[in-house]
Amino acid sequence: MKKLVMYGTIALALVLTASQLVFAGPKNPGQGDRQCPGGANVSVNWVSELKLTDDQITKIQTLLTKSNTETAPLYVKLHNTQTELRNLGWTKNYSDDKVKTLQDTIQSTHEAIQTSHQTMYEAIYNLLTDAQKKIYNEKGGCTGNPGDCRGPGNG
Repeated sequence: MKKLVMYGTIALALVLTASQLVFAGPKNPGQGDRQCPGGANVSVNWVSELKLTDDQITKIQTLLTKSNTETAPLYVKLHNTQTELRNLGWTKNYSDDKVKTLQDTIQSTHEAIQTSHQTMYEAIYNLLTDAQKKIYNEKGGCTGNPGDCRGPGNG
């Protein structure tokens, strides 16, 4: 009986270890090269591609800074709410209502961040000339619509 429990424990440990390795990779392979201005993995130099004027660059930098300033507290709220939800299962105060409330808060915070980003990208897009917009669209720039920002062929 002891051997059976020992072998079962070892098998369970192996399965759990293997599952961590399987899920450790990227969730959306090929999606890591977002081309949104100011994005984490920018692969296009929009200034040179679009031949932006100094005035356009200044205005875009202002929009990016404003967006970052506006969304910073939302990201903090999102992180704190996700932590609270994760920790809720380890407290005596757990209830389905609290879980639902926290999930709703996370959802509404995600939506507020998305709305802020959409507004910023629309404002950037509106600063471009028609010729620049054409290049921007061909290169896979963000127009502020959900699902954009993935480059050609991935949207």
